[in-house]
Amino acid sequence: WGCDYPDDRIDIQSLYELGKTCFKESLGLSVSINSSSTVKEYLNKILKHINGVMYDNPKTGKLTFKLIRNDFDIEKIPKFTPSNCENMQFTRLDWTETTSAINVQFTDANYKYEQSTVIVQDMANVMITHNYSESQEDGTYYTVAESAKAYAQLLLTTAGYPLATLSFTTNRYAYDVAIGDAILVSWIPYGVDKQVFRVTDVDYGRLLSGGIKIAAVEDVFSFDKSTNVPELAFGV
Repeated sequence: WGCDYPDDRIDIQSLYELGKTCFKESLGLSVSINSSSTVKEYLNKILKHINGVMYDNPKTGKLTFKLIRNDFDIEKIPKFTPSNCENMQFTRLDWTETTSAINVQFTDANYKYEQSTVIVQDMANVMITHNYSESQEDGTYYTVAESAKAYAQLLLTTAGYPLATLSFTTNRYAYDVAIGDAILVSWIPYGVDKQVFRVTDVDYGRLLSGGIKIAAVEDVFSFDKSTNVPELAFGV
């Protein structure tokens, strides 16, 4: 309602699967829509709360929803190496660009739905950076402190470590790779050897040219699954 988007263009099954996972995780939201905004802005805010994405599925052409979770088999995800991609651009944040604490403001149902806060800290980050840096995040769609705290912890996992990002061009091998997918990348000159990244953007280009551009960020769920070459990755 209010979006004027045909329901036959929406992958209903993906929403059903998303709902099942949120139910299993006891991840509920209570949203008060009392101001004028676009549907997309509300959807993006909800997806940020539950750590999900929406995208047009390249296979079906339907608007599809997906949660970003540790729910993949590293042996089955797409693999990218110099044999099937080129123009690899690799960057990594500096520790000075990381955050040592996340402050999430949420709507507390236990206190008459007044605003409360939860704070999660990473003291290891403080010891490494010799600095305390706190970031404030919006969690107003949460009404339970436990959910807000889990959200803060997830955000800190991302913000408290200097994640790597990369972009590259590949061939039609990646025709069905979508935003939110986990991929395995090996690019030894950058010290990357079987490292898991999460796709953040895909440009499918033109069918005749065959080139597909992918941007991705280091996957926070896969630190224990990935391997790299430290001497090369950190320039030692």
